[in-house]
Amino acid sequence: MLNFFVAENLFAQKEDRNWVFGDSIRIDFNNLSNPTVHHANCYNNETNASISDKNGGLLMYINTKDYWLGGFLYCQIINKQDELMENGDSIYNWYSASNGALFFPFPGDSMKYYFFSTGVGIGTNGFRLFYSIIDLSYNSGLGKVISKNNLLIDSLTEHLVAVKHGNGRDWWVISKNKNTNQYIKYLVSPAGVSGPFFQTIGSISYQKIGECAATKDGSKLCFISWYRNIDVFSFDRCTGIFSNWIELGTPPYNVIDTTLAQVYGCAFSQDGNRLYVTINNGSLTQTKIEQFSFNNTNPIDTKTDILIPTSGVAFFQLELAPDDRIYIAGGWGSGATVDSSYNFLSIINSPNDSATACNLDLYSLYLNGYFISLGLPNMPHYDLSALDENPCDTLNLSINNIKKNSSITISPNPTDGNFTITSSVAIQQIEVINLLGEKVYALRCNTSTQTMHLTSLGKGVYFISIKTADGLVMKKVVVE
Repeated sequence: MLNFFVAENLFAQKEDRNWVFGDSIRIDFNNLSNPTVHHANCYNNETNASISDKNGGLLMYINTKDYWLGGFLYCQIINKQDELMENGDSIYNWYSASNGALFFPFPGDSMKYYFFSTGVGIGTNGFRLFYSIIDLSYNSGLGKVISKNNLLIDSLTEHLVAVKHGNGRDWWVISKNKNTNQYIKYLVSPAGVSGPFFQTIGSISYQKIGECAATKDGSKLCFISWYRNIDVFSFDRCTGIFSNWIELGTPPYNVIDTTLAQVYGCAFSQDGNRLYVTINNGSLTQTKIEQFSFNNTNPIDTKTDILIPTSGVAFFQLELAPDDRIYIAGGWGSGATVDSSYNFLSIINSPNDSATACNLDLYSLYLNGYFISLGLPNMPHYDLSALDENPCDTLNLSINNIKKNSSITISPNPTDGNFTITSSVAIQQIEVINLLGEKVYALRCNTSTQTMHLTSLGKGVYFISIKTADGLVMKKVVVE
């Protein structure tokens, strides 16, 4: 019997509709034409995270207030009634990390949520990565932390981003190893947290500070380093692999010099074709904002200031909001205009447009007297669905993918490792990729029927990339 995968998010998800951050700020985006500012029970610096339910009702957020005098090592998880969640205290988290925390739904269980957080490393100058699990079936929907401070890895940067897997249900969680160009990835599925998986690509950054961001479709990611690295990669949501590295930063890289610029924030436009970054001068007394366009084959050639270096302005994190505008957080800086930088958000109203038309509106959202310092909530793109034709469905591993291109078949499947690929046109190349995204076998050929012998690879699920004159087709095979 065939089982068909149906993406969970057939309708728009609204988990990103409440932003909780800074000193007591909650922005409600449920009315996209008129976001409103409310009070929240938090006192946060750079690290912020919150999540709503699928209908846009606030579920939970973090607070670091009670720990500021205790070494900045912990946060609290606050429930939708602005109260401490049961067992929600003493969660490892550093108060000042660019992307230091995030929530996302537990794959396959609508009542549970993951909370990933960074904590100060032991014996290192980097961060440790932890996860906790929240169950909302407790306390009449107010929730309980049922597992917390599970250590995953040490010595990381402040980067932390989550992107939905190509099946539309699981999640990739990604960070970076400090003082290297090695990225660390975890796959979160109903089976739990798998990994770490490592990939070495891009620039080596010797500074852990800097924001990271993904495009709304998950196809590109950007990682910023304080010392002028701006790395952009293509991202394969099926395999978790980065490719097509582009360096958009300005040398000299990794030079500690207060006379040089410091790069910090980044966000992609809604269509993913433009990238915005915030760049402060070495003394943090003025900021400029740059735009890059990926409509050009050489994005570095499109670099344009949408805000020229301006005295008394210090801008840091950027975030694409549910209304498809980019919001900009101010913060400390010896030359910053305190009232404007702390009590307002600035907005890029038309980020899909060119540098001259994107419509930067400085200090345009008043925060009702509450203040912000550096950070906005780390929001994954929750509304990201399964890839077209579901080329990497892991929800049911017992059947092959159903593709529009039915001219290529694999039989038998499941298999003991011996199977035959049959195509209506000549097969030019076959590659076998494991669940870690590693190419474990490759074959060039010119035949319409190819028998494969993969018993040496061991049991598991493999993706078969089959190249013909008609294009590239991905199939899945289960070796039992």
